Amino acid sequence: MVIFPDLSDGMVEQVQVADEITVTLRSASQTAACPCCGMVAKRVQSRYIRHLHDLPSSERAVHLLVEVRRFFCPKKTCQRKIFAERFPFLALPHAQRTIRLQQTLQMLGFALGGQAGARVSKQLHLKASRDTILRLVRQT
Repeated sequence: MVIFPDLSDGMVEQVQVADEITVTLRSASQTAACPCCGMVAKRVQSRYIRHLHDLPSSERAVHLLVEVRRFFCPKKTCQRKIFAERFPFLALPHAQRTIRLQQTLQMLGFALGGQAGARVSKQLHLKASRDTILRLVRQT
């Protein structure tokens, strides 16, 4: 069963089903490329958990817990000494929603607008206010 078709180098660690579905993910790769210089790094500096909201499944909210590693950049002249690994097909940097949830909310905003989009998103079990939907429409 494919849960995240775009996350080819990711591993599902744990799935908890209660009022909401919580999926714990981490990268299967041992290395990551520096976003500034492109050098491949192997030395891990630390780890942290990133919280993301995803599209609902069976009328339950889906919450992703992604273990993100911070790496030391091996290039001495690079401006970034430490960087976090990225999941470009899952979410944008610093985002709290997955790309596919953002795109769904944008489509609701384009089709219905802010207030009506918020009402329909509530019926679809998506958490989004009218301001959030309008902000996503303006970003495009």
